[in-house]
Amino acid sequence: MKRALIFVLAIVLILVCGCAPAETPVETEAPTQPTTVPTQPFTQPPAEERYNPLTGEKVEALTNNRPYAVAIDNSKGAMPQHGVAQADIVYEMLIEGETRCMGVYYDMASVTGSIGDIRSARRDFIRVAMAYDAIFVHNGQSPRQGSQYDKYSAEVTFEETGWEHIDGNSTGYKYFHFERQDTHESTHTMFIKPEKVLQAAEELGLTVTRSESLDVGLKFDEEAFFVGDSAKKIQVWFNLSQSTSEKWHKYTTLTYNEDTGLYEAYQKHSGYSGGETYVDGNTGETLTFRNVLVLHTPNETLKNKNGWMKIDVTGEGTGYFACNGQMVAIKWSRPTESDPYTYTLENGTPITLGVGKSYIAIVPMTGHIDVE
Repeated sequence: MKRALIFVLAIVLILVCGCAPAETPVETEAPTQPTTVPTQPFTQPPAEERYNPLTGEKVEALTNNRPYAVAIDNSKGAMPQHGVAQADIVYEMLIEGETRCMGVYYDMASVTGSIGDIRSARRDFIRVAMAYDAIFVHNGQSPRQGSQYDKYSAEVTFEETGWEHIDGNSTGYKYFHFERQDTHESTHTMFIKPEKVLQAAEELGLTVTRSESLDVGLKFDEEAFFVGDSAKKIQVWFNLSQSTSEKWHKYTTLTYNEDTGLYEAYQKHSGYSGGETYVDGNTGETLTFRNVLVLHTPNETLKNKNGWMKIDVTGEGTGYFACNGQMVAIKWSRPTESDPYTYTLENGTPITLGVGKSYIAIVPMTGHIDVE
């Protein structure tokens, strides 16, 4: 009897299990297609608030286009540079054996003439351009070398950061052109027109606009009055040693013009005797700046075959700010590559720049300035 009962229960279990419905897959919500949000039109602020954020100069209309940072040759054989006088900020920094300049242009559409000659990218110039959200324009780059120094190359920097750029070499020089081939070596003859910069950015699919106008936190005042040391002549040395031998070290001199309220630039290139006024080849005009900033940063010459520079363009440090023939010691700060530079007096008070263009020298800790 017991055995029969067990048999009956087994039959019942089989029937129950066999009649149970198959497991139904869990339904998942279909992925939502991204909704295209119409781009809001850029709204102009009131007329009294329309200022170039890199110079403080009044403009008829602000632009939400991204700025451009252009690598410009600064070797003796490249003189004169073209289009550099129209840059809102001119940087000068060391590369292997010499210095190179980078012009930062807030509104490329307003620039005229040629810009150049265009030279190759270096890691730390790219990282400075990031402070302005600037598309980088260059011809070639420091390449990876299959060594521990690859991370310091411009090639790897572009790859790791995804920073948008326009390279004459990789575009087959489609947007670039050659000038003064009868008077200069071939390495100093590549230029680009502003309209070609804009065309290249569009055709390469780069992000050319911002959701809002640029703001890098700089403050300007037409008077920009402060009490500092007299600085009628500033000589900025880029040497890596304490020596100030004119034979082998590069310096830039900025002389204050009382009549214009601007600093006029003059350059002495390493390995060459004498020097020359720093002029723009498009117009022949001397480069002038309302503001001069000298930022001391740790610089290291790497031991790779090209002797690349490793420059600390983030962090914090000390320097000098000159305007209206006066100079004060300052501190600079930039926590990350996503941040702009901030400048304060030694007591922490933010500095106010004069309205106009700026020259910014990033020099080694051993570099120095002579002031008169």
